[in-house]
Amino acid sequence: MNRLPKSSSMLLYSRKRVRYRRDGYCWKKRKDGKTTREDHMKLKVQGIECIYGCYVHSAILPTFHRRCYWLLQNPDIVLVHYLNVPCNDDNKIVTPSFNSLVDTKKEWTREDLVLELKPMCKFCLVNTRN
Repeated sequence: MNRLPKSSSMLLYSRKRVRYRRDGYCWKKRKDGKTTREDHMKLKVQGIECIYGCYVHSAILPTFHRRCYWLLQNPDIVLVHYLNVPCNDDNKIVTPSFNSLVDTKKEWTREDLVLELKPMCKFCLVNTRN
C-alpha cells in the first residue's frame, strides 16, 4: 500500500493476494514488542458463527482502529475498516500521549507524526466552541 488509508475507509481485499495488514500504520505491539497485538472474534448470526473479525489499536492514537471481517464460508475476501472515534464517554477529545510514542520504540520526527496522524483524523469533527 502506498498511502495510509483514511479514517472511515472501508476496503475489500483478496486475503490471498494482498498483504492488507501491511498498511503502513504503527499498531500496538504485544509484550514481546515484535508482533502486532491483534484481537480476534467470531460473530454469530442466530446462534451460528458466520463472520470472523479481528481488530488492532493504533500505537499513537488510542481511538484509531483497524477492523477486519470475512465470512467463515468464504474467507477469501476481507473487509478492512479504518475508524477513529475521537471522543470518550465524557465527550472530551482524546489526543496522543507521549508515553504511547515512546512505547513504539521508533524515532518519531515531526513529519512522521503528521503523516501518521493526518489520515487518522481526516473525518474527525471537533466542536471548538465548548
